[in-house]
Amino acid sequence: MNHKIYKILLPAFLAMWCLAANAGITVYEFTSVNWASRCGATPCDGSTDGWICDLPASDVGTARTNPDGQLMYAGVGVKTGSTGAGATSVKSFTQVRQLTFNFCQNSSRGKGVIYVQVGTGPVDSIVINRPAASGAGIYNRDSVVRFAEPHSGRIRFWISCSENGIYLHSVSIRAEEGGSTPFTQSAYSLVTDVAQLQDSDQIILGVPDAGRIMGYFDESVSQNNIHSIAGSFTADGNVVQPREEAIYTLRTTMLDGAPCFYIQDELRYEEAFLVASGGQTKNRLALWNHLTDENTYGNYGYWDIAVEADGAATIHNLGRSRSTYLQYNASNNPTLFSCYAQQGSQTPVKIYRKTEALGDVAAIVVPMLNFGTLLQEGTEPIGAERQLTAQA
Repeated sequence: MNHKIYKILLPAFLAMWCLAANAGITVYEFTSVNWASRCGATPCDGSTDGWICDLPASDVGTARTNPDGQLMYAGVGVKTGSTGAGATSVKSFTQVRQLTFNFCQNSSRGKGVIYVQVGTGPVDSIVINRPAASGAGIYNRDSVVRFAEPHSGRIRFWISCSENGIYLHSVSIRAEEGGSTPFTQSAYSLVTDVAQLQDSDQIILGVPDAGRIMGYFDESVSQNNIHSIAGSFTADGNVVQPREEAIYTLRTTMLDGAPCFYIQDELRYEEAFLVASGGQTKNRLALWNHLTDENTYGNYGYWDIAVEADGAATIHNLGRSRSTYLQYNASNNPTLFSCYAQQGSQTPVKIYRKTEALGDVAAIVVPMLNFGTLLQEGTEPIGAERQLTAQA
């Protein structure tokens, strides 16, 4: 089976890149039962920006904190029996590729469906099931609608709730005229403890002493590893400036009952994952569109990560390839990132995670727990990554 991502997705890449490179994200945080909203710290006026209420919801919930003291948000509540509570955007958006709904439920219940339509495009739906674990529902999570073909027009959403409550906190719109892009507005700070890593973190892998960071997978440069590009680090190596060519999305998940990670190139390909693909003889790191294949490389898209106090990271692949340690090869010409059989045989990399700029969408202040995008071995992707079924 050929999993190479460039073989599968490259024909659409150039067209998608023209959109993605210029696209930004606009985030609306809802503040009232009539779907009043704000962008960052600026309240929307409902006539030139924001949303027009189609049907009010119930109430604006109070903020909650999780056991670690992180601030979470309940949002506008849509309760059992409510159908059609929602709103329509004042603005029209061009080339909408993705909508992210951030919401929570109650402790252990809350079911329903979020429907969404852009312009005259098809109606898509996000099914909201009970929380994954008792007590987990009070924490915000994301569900994402991605369109195979971009749509343009005003955005309309509505919610049908069949059990307890669904509390919608915000909607994020990736479109051509987005107000800002999360890939360029903030600094990326050195991770010195693996506990700092959260689901959906934007990360950069780099080597500050060499001034290099890992670029995106490009088979025109190399099919078997990932090239390095110049990185701009602070003198102490604790911060690197973002480059769109180097930003990946970190996902947390479970594999065989244990926590682990997978690393996604969401900006360019959306459905593409870093894998150790060298088999039993080669040192290779690539980007494929699957996380596991029991017939060949096993769980080649899943990783363990350990981080030392100085930021040196051990990124260890859980697949069956001989070479499983992601490292930086400073002696190759040109320098590159790949997987090697022995930890310490090459230069260890460091992980930099996006830290919000002051005043950035609200310090929704949290790395949000995201139960909606888990991938499990041998199953279809859950929620966000699944192609959504159009509704009449």
